[in-house]
Amino acid sequence: MITRLEKALEAVGMLPEKRQEELAEVLETAVESPLYALAPDELRELEEGIADANAGRFATDEEVDEVFGRFGRV
Repeated sequence: MITRLEKALEAVGMLPEKRQEELAEVLETAVESPLYALAPDELRELEEGIADANAGRFATDEEVDEVFGRFGRV
């Protein structure tokens, strides 16, 4: 176990029992949940996007406005 995790667990051990139960549940969920794996097409699209960015190819202002027009602004 890494030192950082050991220190964190030691600190958790000093918390009230109810808080320890809450944190145990969070940790169990994190350990049991599989990491998301990109599908082949998602990985390809991500790699293409990175290549575009590295080549200096970005969306134009008009393309960005079109997306915001379609989906709204956050």
